[in-house]
Amino acid sequence: MTVRERIFMRLEQLSMSQKEFSERTGILPSTISEWKKKKTNPSSEKIMPICEALDVTPEWLLLGIDGPGSRDGQDYYLIRKNSDLGLMINCYKKLEPSFRERVIGYMQAIEAMVSQKENESLAKTESLREDFSTAAEHSKVPEPSTTPEPSTAEPSKETEPSKETESSKETESLKAAESFTATESTTATVSSPKTNFLSET
Repeated sequence: MTVRERIFMRLEQLSMSQKEFSERTGILPSTISEWKKKKTNPSSEKIMPICEALDVTPEWLLLGIDGPGSRDGQDYYLIRKNSDLGLMINCYKKLEPSFRERVIGYMQAIEAMVSQKENESLAKTESLREDFSTAAEHSKVPEPSTTPEPSTAEPSKETEPSKETESSKETESLKAAESFTATESTTATVSSPKTNFLSET
């Protein structure tokens, strides 16, 4: 299997289009198409960008050694010079051996500090979870009783007849009776002379 064939096989495995592959590697789409049509292989300066885009090692791409996607299992790194790691390595190479040891010591101390803080944060999180769980268990609301409680409400005053209302009604009845009696008495007094007059004539 050639380098070209491995490239297109890996593209198919990743479901990556040639357009996306071109954007990731900076290689022109026309150049990628030529590999397929003319059955040519990429030039040497394009090997590293291709390996990064396809997540493969140069050994696999060039020789078929190791499987694709196994870069993390290697005992070496492939790093661009203009990347952050590349700049750090370039500075490290310029230091004297004694300073290199100091740099390594500083980096190991920082790593240990960060790891300790992460462990403390995880421990606090677990402690808070346990506290919340305990508090939730103690604060459970008891289920409401299904037995109806006896009613202690006082009877409504609106349904009871008011004594003052009854007294007022009796007074009005008496006044109406007295008025009716007075009217009948007046009528009798007025009609009596007429009767006498008719009897005289």
